[in-house]
Amino acid sequence: MPVQIKLLFGTAAGAGVLLSLLWLLQIWFLAELRRTEPLAWRRIAGPGWLRSASWKTVVFIQSGRYRHFGSARVRRLGSVLRLTQVLVLFLVMAGALEWFFVIRPTLLRLRQVQEFGKLQVYAEALAKYREDHGHYPTALRDGLSSIEWLSPEDEWCTPLVYQSDGTSFVLASLGKGGQPEFADYSALRDQVPRDANPDECNDLQADQVVTDRGWYRGCGK
Repeated sequence: MPVQIKLLFGTAAGAGVLLSLLWLLQIWFLAELRRTEPLAWRRIAGPGWLRSASWKTVVFIQSGRYRHFGSARVRRLGSVLRLTQVLVLFLVMAGALEWFFVIRPTLLRLRQVQEFGKLQVYAEALAKYREDHGHYPTALRDGLSSIEWLSPEDEWCTPLVYQSDGTSFVLASLGKGGQPEFADYSALRDQVPRDANPDECNDLQADQVVTDRGWYRGCGK
């Protein structure tokens, strides 16, 4: 499992623990407030006081007005609760930044890697079809009938490009944008084989192309 995914699970687990702690602390704080400061309790909580995540409670704690109460326990609980609220907010912001700048790009890159693996399996199935029939299929689905999870679309839900004259083939995924990068894919066959390059996975718009002679572009190792 990639380290970025582990960080995502770790962040989510930490947020869950802190949110649970925050809920319990607010319940405890409101219970003490109800016992020692009933007027203040009715002002910020009232009959629905068990709904301790109320924005009124958060605003009240962050304003620091709990410091003026006579009960030392309420003041201590308020200080701890205020710190916990700040930590939860910080963790939520950190998780959002981690998602947009680390986790999401990694997940998108993994889709390109998965597409590379799928094209490789398809190319092997087409080679097997040629061994059995003496030619490549004119339709992609005919050559992949032995693959139960066959999909004529790539990981971005765009139809795969397949061209064959029976003696050769070109198979391509059009990348995240779904727009063809080349005008004539069959012409790429003369420019292979080339080694697959993992750095190609960073370009989500890049086409991945495999032919009967090998890879023109692929993001595998």
